[in-house]
Amino acid sequence: MIAVLVALPLLFAFLTALTIPLRMEKYARYFFLAGALFPWLVYLLIGEGSEVVGGWPKIGGG
Repeated sequence: MIAVLVALPLLFAFLTALTIPLRMEKYARYFFLAGALFPWLVYLLIGEGSEVVGGWPKIGGG
């Protein structure tokens, strides 16, 4: 899930940057907002995962 939360804003940033060469500047704000809000929506729908990143042990907490 961590990869999705990182990749989504990067994908939408790329799409936002593409609006200028494609002469679609009016859609740039929608791509920006989607890139800012969509990861939050994914996080809220999937919920907090119990992922261990890099094989490190989970220290403290739930």
